[in-house]
Amino acid sequence: MKQLSQYIEEVLGLTLNLEPVAPHLMSGLPMYLAESYALTSGVLFDKQIVFAELRSAEPLNITATEKHVLLLRNASKKTIVLVLPELSSYVRKYLIKRGINFIVPDKQLFLPELLIDLKEEFKHPNHVKKTSKLLPSAQMVVLYHILDKSNRNIIENNSLKDLAHLLEYSAMALTKASENLKQLEIIDVVGEREKFFRFKMTRSELWRDLQNRKVFINPVLKQVYLDMKPDQVFMLQSNVSALPEYSDMNPSRQKFFAVDKIQYYKMEKGRQLNEIYQSDARVCLEVWKYNPLKLVENLNNVSSAVDPLSLYLSLLGSKDERIEMALEQVENSIVW
Repeated sequence: MKQLSQYIEEVLGLTLNLEPVAPHLMSGLPMYLAESYALTSGVLFDKQIVFAELRSAEPLNITATEKHVLLLRNASKKTIVLVLPELSSYVRKYLIKRGINFIVPDKQLFLPELLIDLKEEFKHPNHVKKTSKLLPSAQMVVLYHILDKSNRNIIENNSLKDLAHLLEYSAMALTKASENLKQLEIIDVVGEREKFFRFKMTRSELWRDLQNRKVFINPVLKQVYLDMKPDQVFMLQSNVSALPEYSDMNPSRQKFFAVDKIQYYKMEKGRQLNEIYQSDARVCLEVWKYNPLKLVENLNNVSSAVDPLSLYLSLLGSKDERIEMALEQVENSIVW
């Protein structure tokens, strides 16, 4: 199921923590179901999911499979998602028509119960899906490069393998980022045995170009409201709490903090968060699609705030005039 978790993280920007399905939930099922499927459970968008990975490479019996999904749903009382190694066009059409959730890792994700339908990305070079936005991992690479004032040119002078370690991504995730950046014509990849990034523009040109093309993404995945800040992990100030670090804006009453999605799901799983209504909250926790701590490593300041460019992107489009004015100052705070 590792391939499934990596695929979910790449296409949805979510960390999927999988666990074996509790035996008592499936105790009344026929033995052949346990033999036919590897069953694990996880959470996507706050919905409990049972992933049923087909063990056999034999062609799918669609009539029997539909019955299997119904049995699994009735036994677990959870959403069932089939995980399949391959899928013929006929079977794909049938599953879609019947509204059956399925995932073919690295190819297609169809989750009608979660209102998600990501089409297959064909591997044939003439059918490569054009992207219009940066992946979270690719955006981290770009912003790390723009913000790097160390004169060490860290992104270009380290191989993809070393960058994966530095930025705390898997090799597969960084390879996906590389493909994303090439499709957007941001980089070239050079080297034989070891691969290196080469940006096609200067740092200032890169920032302006990607802004004009609207390929940046908002780093904030979601906001969670709490009565107090969790003290288990170090967090950087974000949103309007971070603006005073880079502008003349006064501090806000409500405190905002940024946390990497992986750390957030760990705290959530450990029941370390007490979520409350927004109107009652003193703290807003912003769950980020990439690790905000990595992007302040090369900033020559002692700020406790997120990096200025991610901050800018997280608040872009605000209708608050005070924030709009502050964002102009944020952008100007970067000395190109």
